[in-house]
Amino acid sequence: MKNSILIIIVLFTAFSSKVYACDCKGEKLVKEEFELSKSVISGRVISREEVIVTDTTIEKNTENIRNGRLIVKYTFLISEKYKGKFSSDTIAIYTGIGERDCGVQFEIGENYIVYGIDGIYKDRVFTDKESSLWTINCLRTRKYNKKEIEQIKIESEK
Repeated sequence: MKNSILIIIVLFTAFSSKVYACDCKGEKLVKEEFELSKSVISGRVISREEVIVTDTTIEKNTENIRNGRLIVKYTFLISEKYKGKFSSDTIAIYTGIGERDCGVQFEIGENYIVYGIDGIYKDRVFTDKESSLWTINCLRTRKYNKKEIEQIKIESEK
């Protein structure tokens, strides 16, 4: 029985073509995170959609995952812009599908503070700095918090 389980584990890991692991090195201070982020916003989640990012595009058809990586696209209604320039009052926030690939699990209708960076897949930036961002759970992205907003405002005025 033990040998059967061991064989299954070995086969599973041997034929897994893509493995993503999240390894955060501790939370940064607001000042540090603000400086390192491309954009910082607060806003409300209005939709969620699973998509595939490939070498050339982002696809809505999630049936053929072999050609890319499954991620989640959240649409946010921006309440406040602290860093970055945006072409609209809504923005696409991309993140991993779960905790193992550093994905942030947003809830529709809830308000969040989002620290955003460029989304990169196979050495290609797939986010547009004016209409989309990438975030992970290693950043300070979190539910809306007045104390954090006060600190962000101090940093944005410098």
